[in-house]
Amino acid sequence: MKLFRDSLLSGLSNLKHLYLKRNNLHSVEFNHDCLGDLELLYLCENPLGSLDGAFSKLTSLKTLDLSYSTRLVMSPRIFQGLKNLVNLNLEGVKDEKFFYRIQSDSFLGLENLIVLDLKKNSIVKIDPNVFLNTPKLEKLDLSHNGLELDEHTFCHLGNLKYLNLRENCLKSLDDELFSGLKKLEMLNLSLNRISSISHGVFKNLSSLKFLTLEDNRLENFVFEVILNLNALEELVVSRDIFVSNYEEFVDFIVKKTKIKMVIFYWRRLFGQASEKIVLNVEKTRSKLVF
Repeated sequence: MKLFRDSLLSGLSNLKHLYLKRNNLHSVEFNHDCLGDLELLYLCENPLGSLDGAFSKLTSLKTLDLSYSTRLVMSPRIFQGLKNLVNLNLEGVKDEKFFYRIQSDSFLGLENLIVLDLKKNSIVKIDPNVFLNTPKLEKLDLSHNGLELDEHTFCHLGNLKYLNLRENCLKSLDDELFSGLKKLEMLNLSLNRISSISHGVFKNLSSLKFLTLEDNRLENFVFEVILNLNALEELVVSRDIFVSNYEEFVDFIVKKTKIKMVIFYWRRLFGQASEKIVLNVEKTRSKLVF
């Protein structure tokens, strides 16, 4: 079946969920009002082409999964009419023209979007104004891309709680990079090329609970960059960067922060899998008398 028409389901006017994953679909047509109550649509892993305006009749749609539709020709017109969309999955779509540099109108009309998955799309640049169209966004996954960020990339994401930047091309973290993310609770920066972290880069992350930094190119971790993260509960770092000052770092974490747990990943020899070492800071802290 290469073409799906909503008329095939004309007798299912109350249908809420429709799963069409991996059906070799090349095109879909939702031209009638027979699926006007549809809330969840899975079209992942289909060789879909252009979908401009295809979903404009699905005004109740809340979740749309187009992941791994590797022939999909992306366009802002795909999302026309989806004003109630909350969850959008575009993982692994890889339309190079659309994703290489995400333009400001890419997600126009998605003002109620809360979850956006863009991992594995070879994204290099993002126009910060793209997020003016998604003011309610709380979860953003940009992992496994080729991203280089500037200080304005996330400036319009004041409601963001989860940000995954794992496995990109980040080389440094500058002061203003996360300055507007006051509600952020989880930040993953692992498997990048970060060699330097500005002292003030985390200064406004007053809600941050989970921070992951392992497998970067840090040679010297300045303890003070996490000093004001009063909500931080879990820190994940590479053990290798504390070869000479591991005990000093542990003492700092125990006595000067409120962190509950530190997870160290340590690769003793090149090519070996990392060894996981868990430090229960709360337990260590409870044994000390200051």
